[in-house]
Parts: sequence; structure tokens; C-alpha cells
Amino acid sequence: MSRILKKITTADNKGSLLELLIEDVFNDMNFINVRKQKSGSQYGYDIIGYKENKCWKAECKNLNSEATINDIAPKLVWHIDSLSIDKFVIVSVNGISNDLYHLLEQKLFSFPIEIWHSEYLEKVISESPKALNRLSILKSEIQLKNNISPLVFPANELRFDVVYSRRLPFSYDYFSIDKELIKAYSEQDFRLTATINNSTKKTFIIQEITLKTLKYKKTDNLRVLRQFTQKGIIDPLKLTFIPKTYSHSETELNEGKLIEVKNESQECVEFKLSQKCEPGFYELIFVINCVEGGRKFSLLSSIFSLHKTGVKDDIVNLNVLGKFYDTPVDRILKLDERTWNTIKQEYSNQLKYLGPTITDTTIGKTWTVNLLKGKRKKMGKGFCIDISPSRKSTLLVDLNIPIEEKVYNTIDTMIEGIN
Repeated sequence: MSRILKKITTADNKGSLLELLIEDVFNDMNFINVRKQKSGSQYGYDIIGYKENKCWKAECKNLNSEATINDIAPKLVWHIDSLSIDKFVIVSVNGISNDLYHLLEQKLFSFPIEIWHSEYLEKVISESPKALNRLSILKSEIQLKNNISPLVFPANELRFDVVYSRRLPFSYDYFSIDKELIKAYSEQDFRLTATINNSTKKTFIIQEITLKTLKYKKTDNLRVLRQFTQKGIIDPLKLTFIPKTYSHSETELNEGKLIEVKNESQECVEFKLSQKCEPGFYELIFVINCVEGGRKFSLLSSIFSLHKTGVKDDIVNLNVLGKFYDTPVDRILKLDERTWNTIKQEYSNQLKYLGPTITDTTIGKTWTVNLLKGKRKKMGKGFCIDISPSRKSTLLVDLNIPIEEKVYNTIDTMIEGIN
């Protein structure tokens, strides 16, 4: 074993050391906006960086043996949406197992995957001054072959992307399960748009579209904070779905109907949540099973976290301006019972806001819940609250939680819209 690999594998902090070395490598390879994930984050990668307008993500495994499907597949699934990643790098000191190799050679993913291991891993580290300095190794002490390349698994010719149908969701739910803070799409008008892109001269047949429930948890009697933004309008084709309520279950969506994706064309499908969906927290993934000639393969979407409320949920509904605010959520969910019930109460012809309302131009130093009064007005088959631009908001509760992120007010939102 070379000196570089020996230092990496025998270090006391060998997991975090490998991540720091790859961060060094990315920086010395002239990537920009290189960032190492914070400990405990669950977004399926350790390092992210951008080069030539391409997004690279790397997952680092400094294990005593080869990286297996169980080590890597859950990470890959987070990034299957090809709009968010251009290349995925698996950095594994001891390479990859046969089962993982077999999975990757099936070209299930819409982005290419590189394996950095053994001699190639030594090569990229030896070419990084920052990494060598971290290891206290001089360049002159390293002797490596120059004609070493990474193991590369190309992207699939057919690209399958599933994204939320709007630019921003209408609402998010926040709650805690087993001491873990969860942020999930709410069931309110939950719909996703799938695009299947074929840039080749071949024709592909989609034989089956399925929905897999990766995880399900009941959320009865949990505190839920729901944040709302303004609602948009979209109306494409739909496949309505009802996810199953047990892990690793599967639901067929297209009911045997084949979808032809002709050469150099694109097909779009919208997945819309049925109101018959059982309440609870879901982790979902969409799968299309395809045929091209005699070849069969599957493509996967990214993972979607979904929360469907039930009658037993202890839910607070708050409007937000400009964006969804994550930083105060954990402390809001832990408020004393009296304060929680105060902000949970609904007030006639008034809208509740977390932070500034649509008529506020100033922002305080702590998070507040504010009321904005209007007039009930009939609109179509329903009603809306008509707010006068001159109406001032009133303070309902000062949560005494310091504001630690960018908060939008009316002026900010107007400027953002103009830009």
C-alpha cells in the first residue's frame, strides 16, 4: 500500500479526512463553490462543486472493504433528478463490490458516474498541493503512473426527471419524528411533472410506471407547522396516485398503458396525489420500466418526502412571504403549550404570517406571528380574504427566536419579482 493510502486508512478520523482531501482536490482542480456537507446532513453526498457550469457531487467511503450497494445506492437515489447533478463521483479507497459494479453498468441513472479508487485516487490526491500538505507528504516522495484513468459508468441514453410542477411548492410541512426534524411537501395540490427525454435515434417503449413507498410513518398527534406561499396555476396531463402505507411497497400508475418515446422527442406526464391517500409521512420514488429493442432497463426519480395531514394532527398554519423559513422551525415545534395554542388558533377574516406580512416594509430582530385583517370575498366557488394595501398588521405573538437568515418583506419581494 502506498504512503498516501496508508495515511488515509490508518488515520483516527479517516472518514472526515477523506472528505477533507477530496474537498482539497476539487479546489485544486479549479472547481468553484466547493462545499463539504455538514455532519449529519442527509442529501446523499459529501462534497459538491461546480466546474464549467457542471455540478459534481462526491460521496466518500473510507471503509475497510469495498463499497457495496447498501453503502452507495441510497446516496445515488437522492440525485437521480438529472436537473440537479451532472456527474457523481464515488470515492472509495478499496474500490467497489461486484454487486455495485453490476448495478452501475446497467446505466440506470441520468448522469455519468466515476469511481475514484486505488491508484487513481492516489493520482488525484498527489496532484493536489492542498491535499498533500494536509497529509504532510512532499510531491517528490510520490511515484505514480501517469496513464491512470477513473472507472466510468456512462449515463443512460434516456433521461427521466421528476420535479415539483411549480417553481416553488404551495406549502411545506415541518414536524419531528424520532427527534429528527422533517421537512416535507404537504398534500395541498401535491403534483409532480415527469419528463422523459430521448435524444438518440432509437425508440423506447415505457412498459410500466410504478411508485415505490420507501418509508411510511403515521403522524397522529404530532405537532405540525405548515408554511404557505402564494399559489400558482398549472394544468398539464395527470396520472393520479395513491401511495401504499408500508415500506418498499409498489403501486402501478399507468395500468398497462404503453408510452412510446420516439427518437429525438420528449414525453411529459404529471403525477397528482389522490385525496384518498392515507394520512402520514411518506418517502416516495417513481420508477419507469423501459424497453429498447431487446434491452430492458429501469430509471428512477429522486426521492420525494410527502406529508398528508389527518384529523388527529396538531397543526399550525402560517403564511410566509417570499420563501419558506427553515431555521426557526425546530424551536417553534417545541414552544410551550400556551404559545402553541395561541398561534394555532384561526382568527375570523384574518391571515396569520410567520414574519412580515404582505403590507409590512420593516423586519424586526426576532420571529413573530402577525395577523393581517381583511374582508371575506366570494371568488368562483370559494372565498378569499381581500387585503387593503394600507392595512397594517398586528402582532399576535413574539416568539423571541432570533432571526438568523434572510427574511423577505414587501419591498424585497417586489424587487425580486422585477429582477
